This record gives sequence, C-alpha cells and structure tokens, in this order.
Amino acid sequence: EPRVSGRLTIAQASQTAGYPVYEPAYIPEGYWLSARDVLTTSASTTVDASYRMELNPPLHDGKQMAGIIAINQSRVQNGAKPWEKGVGEVPVVEVTVRGQPGVWLEQIPIIPFQDENGGWDYERWNQLIWAEAGYNFMIQTNMPADLLPLEELLKIAESLAP
Repeated sequence: EPRVSGRLTIAQASQTAGYPVYEPAYIPEGYWLSARDVLTTSASTTVDASYRMELNPPLHDGKQMAGIIAINQSRVQNGAKPWEKGVGEVPVVEVTVRGQPGVWLEQIPIIPFQDENGGWDYERWNQLIWAEAGYNFMIQTNMPADLLPLEELLKIAESLAP
C-alpha cells in the first residue's frame, strides 16, 4: 500500500506501531495535520502527529512563522529504563488529564538555537504529559499560553480516542 512519508493515516500508523493510535476529535481552529509518523527504538514505539497553523503576523520579532501542536503517544517496552527529563527552573504543575495524574510544563526549553550574535538559547514550548491505558502521552506546543492555554490542550486530550 502506498504511503506518503510522514503523513500516515491513523490505520497505517496503528499498523506500523502495532497498537491502536489515538486521534483527537478536537483541534483548535486554523490548525491542520502536517505530519504523522512512527518512531521505533529498542525501548519504545512512538506515534507523533503534528498540527500546524501559519502565523500572520509571525511571533517573536518575525522568527516564529508557524504555530505547532504535537501529539505523542508512546508505548515503552517491558524492562526499558525510564526516561527522565530535566526541566530546570520551570515549575511542574500537577493536573488531571482524562482522570489521570499529569503535569503541565510551561515554557520548557527544548530546542537549542544560536541567535544572530552567536549566543545560545532555547525554543520554549508548553507540554502536557500523562500516562493512560499503558501509553505515555504528551501534547506540546510552541505557542505561548496566552494564545493557546492549558485549557485548550486539555480539550484536545479529552477528545483523544483510538
């Protein structure tokens, strides 16, 4: 069956991952599915779906041209070493997601970049993370919380279904 690289259907992603992939029934207006793919390592299988919206005008002095919402669903192999993530000074806010304990991380540094003066900084994203039904889920966005708040990410999470 032909596949467009990085644009798997839910059925193709589920078949490749070996488990039912959850899909959101709700995505904020203006975002469209830009990519869906499966990454398999010796420790886990992750399905990543990215939704994109072109920004007009761009954010951050014209440097951020698109808003992105990424939804990750991972299944970790039995016996795999837990993945630990440092969050620096970012407050870890405990939340309830779909009846499960989760965390909200606002403006966590995730992607390093070099500015025009040669200095290093990070792109900062917001992340909603929880575990449910044997999967680890993360919904993250490069949009500031005043434009895409936690409440919107919770709506996306609540709408997920296999």
